[in-house]
Amino acid sequence: MDDEKEHLKVIEQLASGSRPSAFTLPAVSTQTKTLAGYVHASVEDKTLKIAHCKVDRPHQRRGLGGLLLEAAEKRARNLGACISKVRLSVLETNEPARKCYAKSGFKVYAKSSSKFLPCNCSDGGCNCDNKISWLKMEKHIA
Repeated sequence: MDDEKEHLKVIEQLASGSRPSAFTLPAVSTQTKTLAGYVHASVEDKTLKIAHCKVDRPHQRRGLGGLLLEAAEKRARNLGACISKVRLSVLETNEPARKCYAKSGFKVYAKSSSKFLPCNCSDGGCNCDNKISWLKMEKHIA
């Protein structure tokens, strides 16, 4: 429950603009004038934390993900942050994103797993092994 309250607090801060160290950068298609992707990040201490980096399927495998990551680093610096590393998490099964991040200089530093919800357990209490694996990746900045 405490985690849920903390997440709600962060969402409220982002929506109200009271958390200036967090930002979202959109990428808009010049052809269709629609959202092609976005990156959402925040700065804590000297770490740029990428919370989300999404690219719409028609725009994938064209370098947009890497450009969004670069733009997030640049925005953090423009906000006055002195960042020494960038961190993110990716589903272990998301091979295209993993390749994008590796191409941008990210390396795996840890692995974790979490329950995948909703679960299909019929007894009301979840005892299943529906777990998803996450890779935590980071890139050090000189």
